[in-house]
Amino acid sequence: MATTNAHHTRQKIRDIAAPSAATAGIAASSGGIEEHVKKIEALSTATAAVRKKYGTKRGGTLTEKNDLVLELVDGACAVLDTDETKSMVARAAQAVVMALFLVFRPLAKGLEAIQRPDIASIRKMHAEGGLAEIVIFLGWLIDTRRLLIALPKDKWKVWSEQIKQCIASDSLPCKTIQTLVGRLNHVCYIIPDARHFMNELRAAEKAAQASDKFVSLTSRAKDDLRLWLDFLHSAKEGISLNRIVFRKPTLHSYSDASEWGIGGFSPHTGVGWRYEFTESQHKTFTLNCKEFIAVVVDSTIQAKFDTSGPRRGRPFPRSPDDGDQCMQLFTTLAGERECDHGLFLEGFPLVRRPTRNHANIPRLFPLPLDDKDRTGTGRNYLLDLEAGAARAREDGVTKGTLSKQSRSWDIWLEFLERTGHADDPLLEDLDQVGRLRMCGAFMHAKRRGDLGSRRSAQQVLAGTARSALDNVAATFVAHHHPSPIADGLGNVHRDIRRQTSGYKRVDPPREHERALQPVVFRNRLRKARHPRAKARAQLLGGALFWGLRSCEYTYVRPGDRKTRPIQVKDLVFMAGKTVLPHDHPLLAYADTLTINFGDQKTEIRNEQVTQHNNLDCELNPIVNWADTVKRLRGYPGFDPSWEVFKFYDGSFSNITATEMINDIRDAVDDIGEETLGYTSAEVGTHSVRSSLAMLMYLAGEPVYTIMLIGRWRSNAFLNYIEKQVREFTAGVSSRMIETTPFFYVPRPPNGHQPDKNAQRGRTPQTTRGVFGRRGSLRQRLNPRTF
Repeated sequence: MATTNAHHTRQKIRDIAAPSAATAGIAASSGGIEEHVKKIEALSTATAAVRKKYGTKRGGTLTEKNDLVLELVDGACAVLDTDETKSMVARAAQAVVMALFLVFRPLAKGLEAIQRPDIASIRKMHAEGGLAEIVIFLGWLIDTRRLLIALPKDKWKVWSEQIKQCIASDSLPCKTIQTLVGRLNHVCYIIPDARHFMNELRAAEKAAQASDKFVSLTSRAKDDLRLWLDFLHSAKEGISLNRIVFRKPTLHSYSDASEWGIGGFSPHTGVGWRYEFTESQHKTFTLNCKEFIAVVVDSTIQAKFDTSGPRRGRPFPRSPDDGDQCMQLFTTLAGERECDHGLFLEGFPLVRRPTRNHANIPRLFPLPLDDKDRTGTGRNYLLDLEAGAARAREDGVTKGTLSKQSRSWDIWLEFLERTGHADDPLLEDLDQVGRLRMCGAFMHAKRRGDLGSRRSAQQVLAGTARSALDNVAATFVAHHHPSPIADGLGNVHRDIRRQTSGYKRVDPPREHERALQPVVFRNRLRKARHPRAKARAQLLGGALFWGLRSCEYTYVRPGDRKTRPIQVKDLVFMAGKTVLPHDHPLLAYADTLTINFGDQKTEIRNEQVTQHNNLDCELNPIVNWADTVKRLRGYPGFDPSWEVFKFYDGSFSNITATEMINDIRDAVDDIGEETLGYTSAEVGTHSVRSSLAMLMYLAGEPVYTIMLIGRWRSNAFLNYIEKQVREFTAGVSSRMIETTPFFYVPRPPNGHQPDKNAQRGRTPQTTRGVFGRRGSLRQRLNPRTF
């Protein structure tokens, strides 16, 4: 039969609203539905408190102690896990509904004191409640094909990033440490032993709660967090359900280890064994390792002689891919040495690592979907390909994109709550016109600043409001629903485009960061005094000639980005056709420097761009990067894979983009607006790319050269060329009037002379293109008056 699992959370509200003495004993009496309604109404104070705190969509029952108990069903599923039940698909589809009907009392419709919908949402069950091999249930990804339970990848990315930020932070607020502890405790449900490494974090949480302020993590707590990164990775890859599903043991065995050997015995099988280590094995393994080997070997031996019978008559499948490297190592070392009970260890079938009191659930399809089955056929081969395709799709989305979509979806849910559509987040009850109107209203609410945690009376820009709506539409598509803002051709609907254009008309014009003259870069190189300032100036001077993005040569906040920072090994100096090593004494006199750009936001990898030595003693691409390499090579423990923004002054740190912005603005203030034509408020790190485009254009370089060196894939670089610059149009007016006079070549005769009056009274060609020809269907339906 189908098995229904329901998770109930009971929460007493005696502390919220205690019933008065006049209502004592009412809950213990009995009567019809009218009398039952009166009992609920008598607890008006309690019901009002429940409605205020928990809303009107929770189930409630009255107990004999006058406690109002809330029944919260977090999730339910029907499982077909045996040969006898796997064909009962029709019954399983109704099992959850039947369970809800049996657990909860029927509604009294209009007689309910607290109005609420039916406990079972049949529409939602039709949409999301179908049978599937892989399902996300209660925040876990459950793979019934491989018998794995895993942490969804989006949670793994976000949680791992939070751990890294906590490790890098000197202090954490109380709310952050509470959130972290809650998330890690969630993982402990599938990795129970990981709770041992929660002690330091819980101590920090307790200290933060006591002061309600910031708390600093100890070194041991940070070490535990680094270990937790491995735990999260294991949780993301999946944990076998055999290790977390408890069942009464069917086989007991005992094993132990000493310095010189291991052994084991089982009262169920009557088999005992022992093994004496060789001299090399005795020295190689620690005692703890020997005890672990004893457990693995004993389980392997006893399983072969187990006569208790497998579950439901099916033998347990054994797979060599279940992580028993220990057994493989031991059998390799043991060779063909014989145990005392006369069995050879080598060649034994490998079993999964045993865990006490954990069930061994048989696999219906014991095939690992690891995207490596290149010789398979049929359904298993197709599923393996689908698994690889799913992984590729997940890898194609960065953590930042997932985070933006998640924030936009939270705002969307808030909007639906305020508009009374919280029960239909995917707008399945509305037609296309209704969905489009809801999306337009959502974008306008975002535009006005009505939504989100940071509400403001100031309007947000059109791009911000449109981006939030696009993220919501992407979430619709990710859940296999059509985009709510798409028209019949798959394009963004005209109404959304017009609404966006209307916002842009009243938005302030977009200001690009100004291009910097060479004098700004020279100012930084000349004014830098201490080592860190010199390092920043050299990075800035070198970044100019390649138009580097700020994240390529300075440290920005950690995140999952497509663009990789430049590393020392990416810099290739050449003299003629000879590559100069980085320790060459004449590295600064190289003829060329080629930078290899790894991963970029344009999704082009390992692109190489070369610049030549300009023989300038100060603002020279070769000299500045050679000095940077020399500086990094002088640090202790140098590694060619270091990023170029690393700095050492007794301890390692990173040169940040904020420092670079301050340097640029200090130089602009030092030179003055009278000389440059702009203020420090108009420049930033993006000014480096603007400078490359502007200086190359004024130097007369072809457009394709600007695009190649700046690594632009479109004409977007034109945005960096400031038309307001006086020199932009230098000589244009003179060259215009010096142009050679031009003369139109007469057309060849076509057999008749054109009538100058022939076009009079005729419809212009442009009008025909809009309204159609005379006599067309459109003209017949809507006669023109001209």
